[in-house]
Amino acid sequence: AFRSIVVTGAVTKEMVKSQVVDLVEYINADRVWRAMFEQIHVEESGDYILVPNIANIKIRLGSLDEMDLKFENLRLYLEQGVDKRGWSAYKEINLKFTNQVVGVKR
Repeated sequence: AFRSIVVTGAVTKEMVKSQVVDLVEYINADRVWRAMFEQIHVEESGDYILVPNIANIKIRLGSLDEMDLKFENLRLYLEQGVDKRGWSAYKEINLKFTNQVVGVKR
């Protein structure tokens, strides 16, 4: 079955042609990410926010620079961090900063 990702927020045609398409293709290329994410939101600041369908939480990517590293950090967090705290402990997981996963508490 084909699943689409909803893109909302401060999105321009130029962004869609370059960055948004790259991000959607990146997500769709991975079985876990494809199943997890249902929405991409772009804030006025240009930060990309991923909205998963599994919890009331936001995943802040910031820019799409170092996307591989950010998604790898998220994968490690999901494998190691979620078990300890659970999804409900945080309202946001921030991957914006290099080599950091920052949980913003509710």
